[in-house]
Amino acid sequence: MTRGVGLAAQVSLYVSDLFSQKLSSWAVYHSLEHTTQTVAASRQIGRGSKLGKRDMEIVTLAAWFHDAGYVFTTDGHEERSVQIASEFLAEHGCAPDKIDQIAGCIMATKMPQRPMNLRERVVCDADLASLGKRTFFKQNDLLKYEIEQRERVSLDEITWLRRTYRFLFRHRFHTRYARTVLNRGRLANLTRLRGHLQRAQARSPALRRGRDRDGVT
Repeated sequence: MTRGVGLAAQVSLYVSDLFSQKLSSWAVYHSLEHTTQTVAASRQIGRGSKLGKRDMEIVTLAAWFHDAGYVFTTDGHEERSVQIASEFLAEHGCAPDKIDQIAGCIMATKMPQRPMNLRERVVCDADLASLGKRTFFKQNDLLKYEIEQRERVSLDEITWLRRTYRFLFRHRFHTRYARTVLNRGRLANLTRLRGHLQRAQARSPALRRGRDRDGVT
């Protein structure tokens, strides 16, 4: 470990450099900004979930690394993130059991999320914290752009809004803290999203496909 510099600070510098040097220009959602937001959310949710010092370090490091693999691959980027994290942390003297716990938190973010303990639940909720925030629609626009640029497709407005609505409707936060603090925002965003979808359908009657199984018109 570099003298005078903590592990979390070294990881933040490493991941920041990795993103700045290797991330594709179309990756506007899975970006360094999203990573730093996830780190901040993991600290907030971790404190709200009363994690101890050691577990707080684990969720913070996992949040820094959780999308690092995205600079190399989109499919299976969680596995690549674990590889990147494990190699870096081992080189910097991190204990094997702690590396395993960090890896578990990273893998828990893979969709569909399946966290097995409180640390993993914290990181999963931090990764999707924007679902319950006012920034949700900005982030959702960035995700749409990223998918279109990466896959070289054009997603029509109604298709995207339906897809987003279903995801937001079905999502459930994992920690008690997030269910208390973020779920109200998720429901408010869901209401706004429903309005966007209804207005889009009113503008494009030919694209209406009836009521889907979530009750969206």
